[in-house]
Amino acid sequence: MTVLILTPDINKNGGIANYYNTLKDKFSFCVDYFVRGSRGSHDSRSKSVRRTLCDLYEFIRIQKKYKIIHINTSLGICSTTRDALFLIISILFKKKIIVFFRGWDKSFENIIEKYLLWLFKIIYFRSDMIITLASEFKDVLRKWGYKKNIVLETTVVDDWLIDNYNEESLKGRFVRNNNSFMLLFLARVEVAKGIYEVIESYRKVKVEYPFLNLVIAGDGSELENVKKYVKKENISDVRFLGYVRGQYKARAFQNSAIYVLPSYHGEGMPNSLLEAMAFGLPVVTRPVGGIKDFFVNGKMGFVTESKKPEVFAILIEKLIKDTKLRHKIAVYNFNYARQRFAASEVVKRLEKIYRDMLNG
Repeated sequence: MTVLILTPDINKNGGIANYYNTLKDKFSFCVDYFVRGSRGSHDSRSKSVRRTLCDLYEFIRIQKKYKIIHINTSLGICSTTRDALFLIISILFKKKIIVFFRGWDKSFENIIEKYLLWLFKIIYFRSDMIITLASEFKDVLRKWGYKKNIVLETTVVDDWLIDNYNEESLKGRFVRNNNSFMLLFLARVEVAKGIYEVIESYRKVKVEYPFLNLVIAGDGSELENVKKYVKKENISDVRFLGYVRGQYKARAFQNSAIYVLPSYHGEGMPNSLLEAMAFGLPVVTRPVGGIKDFFVNGKMGFVTESKKPEVFAILIEKLIKDTKLRHKIAVYNFNYARQRFAASEVVKRLEKIYRDMLNG
């Protein structure tokens, strides 16, 4: 059985790249990756067009070897337009087609619904199956009239990342002192990821709990502005780690006590949130994308519709004050994430999807 998965460059930063980089050696049968899209962070428009044409030519040349074409995209104007071309070619060559919607831009959803639904249906409804990360995305596709199978999936936690971490390792997280009690924001540093809400909620809580530290891990377009803001406002005990992976990422999770992600971005399901759970961190977040499909308020941490720093500060303070609650959440998250989000489990589910598709 041969499957061709269309991915971005898996050596670049980003959720989709991380997902397929994590899964690449774990399939039990032949699964190949086809890299399409930008190879650089600052491609010009003309270079992007040339690259897409080259990718399409190469895709036409090699696709005949594969029975299933698995296209990863996001519901956004650039991704949806580009990947429609690969989908059309797959249709013409009579391939089995899976489309995996990883992200979802609500404003583009509205544009499709008002002006482009007929075109979207002509192209994307020809896929044999759709995978999404959130039930709200599935509901929209059903409303638009997609009748075939829609599967809800998750993002992934690398087994290697958590192999040497166990319940015994959780105990140190409940020691409260100046060096060990840290809040963690690990994500792209963007306004819509809630980075300023994290900083302001941290600043409010630190007044009462001076032993608190904040660690910001990740890069992004807002990183330099955030550094300047922290310096200008004289906010103490904030560390910037930059983009982390491998053992450096594991260490960031291991050394932290609470993970905070007040995102209002068009999330699918943030990898870093699942990783935080796998390391036993209580989570304070918002119900965006696929988070609302599994996150249990009070059992995994706290989830709120609010974007207000003062609300996040109250929830963070609850976790700081209640050591028993933090411990209970940590053990629950540790076990829940490993059973559902580990790469070895995600691969099994994907392989079943591929087999079921070939078997009709």
